[in-house]
Amino acid sequence: MYIQRILQSAKLQGIKGSPEVRGKIADKLSAEFTKLVMDSFEKNEKKFAKSVVFRADIKRILKRLAPKVKIEVRQLKSGCPHISPIYDKTKTEAIVKSWCIHIPFKYDSLPSDDFDRLGSLNHEVRHLFQFITEPKFTNKFSTSGLSVANSDDTLKFYEKFLYTDELRRYKSKDHLHSDKEARAVFVKNKIQKFFDKNIGSPEEKIEWLQKYRHLLKSETVAYKEGFLTGIVQEFTIGDIIQKLKCGKELEMEHTNVLGVTRLISTSKFPTLPEKIKELKSVMQESGQADYNDFIDGEFFIPQKISILEEMLAQELAKVRLQNKVISENKDLLK
Repeated sequence: MYIQRILQSAKLQGIKGSPEVRGKIADKLSAEFTKLVMDSFEKNEKKFAKSVVFRADIKRILKRLAPKVKIEVRQLKSGCPHISPIYDKTKTEAIVKSWCIHIPFKYDSLPSDDFDRLGSLNHEVRHLFQFITEPKFTNKFSTSGLSVANSDDTLKFYEKFLYTDELRRYKSKDHLHSDKEARAVFVKNKIQKFFDKNIGSPEEKIEWLQKYRHLLKSETVAYKEGFLTGIVQEFTIGDIIQKLKCGKELEMEHTNVLGVTRLISTSKFPTLPEKIKELKSVMQESGQADYNDFIDGEFFIPQKISILEEMLAQELAKVRLQNKVISENKDLLK
């Protein structure tokens, strides 16, 4: 089994405090990243007459926010957007020395209206900021840690069932989408069967339940970042401005929080602050609703976290009881 070690070049220096404190730092970095991406849209629109952010811009922004952390931004040719560690391996260690974000750019850039890719970018960057501000989390709980330090089976189970499985593959179990209690039983049994087959001791079960729980919690944070900055319909900033100026209603379910924040920051339309403020609020609520529907209604992540926590409490109780019995037996032998 490999031990993963993280070099200074793969974590942010001078960060101290609890996971909650570090999480707020990661949130702040993520918000600053979004602001700087918006600034790039404006600069490139003025310079090149197109609202895009180039891959070089993203690299420059990340260098500004984490100057001593080595981060690459690569073109993704196939598969899903993701972040991966770059590491060296010895016989006993996997040494993480830098990070790489893989995004499917269009001609080495992302247009401001390519909301799927922008959402993916924000999602992966939020993961990055957690990894570099919480090295202990990265070392123990991240999928990079699992992939280099543990068996393939445990990682595959997480990726194929706990993280991405939305029950569509189970043709005979369509009722699980609407029956929350039946779904809980099914998910719990699935986890228990995997543990019975692959993981022996209660201590190992506790370790993996903790890892899976932390991983899913990390995904909820990253998805929220992606949804609240990336989900939109077909409206451009120009469309929004024109409709607001004409006093027309915006008929949409979603729009671009990124774009409206940018619009507010320019202060070019001082006569419309209340309308813009109201629009921003509606869009944030819409993004939040879609985020909730995705993680809860599609992949059932909150329910899976609750099940893992319930199973974790049960395994901890078993270990405590076992230790108590052992201690009492030792006392009898004295």
